[in-house]
Amino acid sequence: MIEQFAKKIVQWRYLVVIATFLAVGFAASGVKNLYMDTNYRVFFGPGNPQLQAFDKLQETYTKTDNIVFMLAPKNKNVFSKDVLSLAYELTEDAWQLPFNSRIDSLSNYQHTVADEDELVVEDLILDPEDLDAERLAYIKGVVLNEPQLRQRMVSPEGHVAAVIATVRLPEKALDEVPTLVAAARALRDKYEAKYPDVEIKMTGIVMMNNAFSEASMADMSSLVPLMFLVVLITLVVLLRSVSGTITTIFVIAMSILAAMG
Repeated sequence: MIEQFAKKIVQWRYLVVIATFLAVGFAASGVKNLYMDTNYRVFFGPGNPQLQAFDKLQETYTKTDNIVFMLAPKNKNVFSKDVLSLAYELTEDAWQLPFNSRIDSLSNYQHTVADEDELVVEDLILDPEDLDAERLAYIKGVVLNEPQLRQRMVSPEGHVAAVIATVRLPEKALDEVPTLVAAARALRDKYEAKYPDVEIKMTGIVMMNNAFSEASMADMSSLVPLMFLVVLITLVVLLRSVSGTITTIFVIAMSILAAMG
C-alpha cells in the first residue's frame, strides 16, 4: 500500500507540489493574526479559581498593577539629601506616566504630627532644599519606625527605597504596556543621568508583563537564527548534498509557517 502511495505521488508530483504550496499558503495566512499579549492573565483559563478570586479582589478594592522604581545609592544610604531629593523629583514627574492613578514614596507620605491640640498632616518631604542634617535624621527616625514605610517603601537597613506608580490599564490595546514601560524607562534614564551615584532599578507587575514579550522577541531574534544555523550545518555534514540540504530547510520552513499560521 505504501509503495502504491509513493508511486502515485511520483506520478502526480507536480500536482502534489502545487497542492502542497496552496495548503501551506492557506495555513500560513493566519500568521497575520498573531500578536504578542503582555497580560499575565493569558497564562490562566477563564475558569481558574485563583484568577477569579484575584479579579474579585480587584473589583472590590482597586487594581494593583504597578511599576516600582527602586533607588539604590552606591553608598547604601537612602537618608541623604541627594537620594531624598531624587525621590521627591521622581515622585513629582511620575505623575505624568501614562495610565497612572497613584504615586507612593517617602516624599509624599502623609506624616502626622501633634501641634498642641491640633494634628498636622503633611508630606514627609516638603522641599528638598530644606533637607539639612537635622531634618535628615528626623526623616530617618520616622521612616524606620513607621510600619507602613519600613519594609515597604524602604529596606530595614536603609540601603534601598521605592517609588511606586500604581496604574490602571484600560486593557483595550496591545501597546499599553510597552508605551508605559518606555515612558518609565525614559524617566529612569533621566534621573540616573542627573544622579549618577544612585542606581534606579525597575520592577513590578507591569515590568513583569513587558518582560514576557521582550524575552520572546529576543529569543526570536537570536535563538531562532542560531537554531537554523545548527540545523543547516548538521544537514550539510549528514547529507553532503546542496540540493538535499536546501530541500530539507525548505520543508522545515514551510512546516513552521503552516504551524504558526
